[in-house]
Amino acid sequence: MDDLETEEREAYEARELDLTRSRQVARQEKLNTRMTDNWQDIPLPEFPPGASLKEIAELCEPIAMMTLLKVAYQGQSETARIAAANSILDRSKGKPLQQQRIVVANVDFNSMLEDMLAIRKGVYVEAVGVEVLE
Repeated sequence: MDDLETEEREAYEARELDLTRSRQVARQEKLNTRMTDNWQDIPLPEFPPGASLKEIAELCEPIAMMTLLKVAYQGQSETARIAAANSILDRSKGKPLQQQRIVVANVDFNSMLEDMLAIRKGVYVEAVGVEVLE
């Protein structure tokens, strides 16, 4: 009896897994079709005469983002899809900060504290005579 129930349960789970996979494939195909359709619906921007480079770039943002999305979903290589996805994340979340270890020799902590207080007040402080070792 137990073997029959186990076989029935395994057959049921296999059918559910196949159904889930076919739903995922159908959803991806629908998304791909929608991406292609939306791509064609984006009108090319009209650039006003004398527009600055920044203004032109802002007008091109929708098509640039759509290009990244299209590559992220439909790119020919995994590398292209990853690069597009990273670009989208960088634009939405900001680029991650690069961590660097810097060792500074001959530090005058009193002047450093004064500089930090000046920076807090909005005064720009230029480092003079500080030796940085990497």
